Amino acid sequence: MSGILRSAKSEDIKIVLDACRSRQALISRKQNKRTERLLQQVWRTSFDRLQAAIVEHIELRRKVFCKHGDDGVILDGCFEANITIFDGLNVYVEIKIRQQTIVILAAHSHYTASLLPQ
Repeated sequence: MSGILRSAKSEDIKIVLDACRSRQALISRKQNKRTERLLQQVWRTSFDRLQAAIVEHIELRRKVFCKHGDDGVILDGCFEANITIFDGLNVYVEIKIRQQTIVILAAHSHYTASLLPQ
């Protein structure tokens, strides 16, 4: 995360919202299906619940930020947010938009003490 947080554009947020509402978002398969493993085995919830939590987050007008690379440059089509899946469980969610319609979601625990603002 860079020192300066820039909010995602409303048109990008709409793509994410539409994909999650219609349950068309895809789950990331990176790192040996880490997101799926965390959802099912650690957090004891489902990918549907993650999508619903993202919809709730956006409808409550909570923050979604542009994601920065290690060099501090904003990554095109990549976003991040601190999402509440259920009371007591906030997770870091990475969102990727591909070809203006495909939304890929990855979630994991926060690695640092400094959480993204909601």
